[in-house]
Amino acid sequence: MSAQSSGAATSSARRPVQRLLDVLMTVLVTIAGVGLLALIVHTVANAVSRSLFDDPLTGAPEYAANWYLPAVAFLGFIFAQARRKHISVDLVLGRLGPPGRRLGLRIAWLITGGTSAALAWGTWTQAVHNQEIGLTAGVMGVVVWPVTFLAPLAFAVLTIQLAIEAVKPVPVDSVPVEEGNSR
Repeated sequence: MSAQSSGAATSSARRPVQRLLDVLMTVLVTIAGVGLLALIVHTVANAVSRSLFDDPLTGAPEYAANWYLPAVAFLGFIFAQARRKHISVDLVLGRLGPPGRRLGLRIAWLITGGTSAALAWGTWTQAVHNQEIGLTAGVMGVVVWPVTFLAPLAFAVLTIQLAIEAVKPVPVDSVPVEEGNSR
């Protein structure tokens, strides 16, 4: 089997996983978008109600802090990883030659993926505990335990994304290069 055909076989084997991740990404980004829109609408409605009628919406700060913001933040970092839009500081990688940069990226993805997997597990156990006790927030007793499952979901998806990044070929143009360093 030639290197080209084995690469095609590997690529076609990854396609269903990539398609599944793309669908999951679309669902999660939609949820984050709806969460952001809900945050805006709820916050404006609360401000208008408070200003015009001297009657703020019940539980608005609790919903904003415990439902909308976690949805936007956790789901947003999954989207950022999928689009490779995370902020990175390439103090070391930018000084290495292309093989060193590729290796460095793989090591970074593996370390970050391992950390993300540990966070997925830890936040999962906390979310299960929150469900068991029926976690609420604020003086209004807003039920928040369901949203605590977003953290393990986000970290699990991030772990999968990073594992895929770590095993697929790293294109030369995606490796950061320090300006003036032509290695």
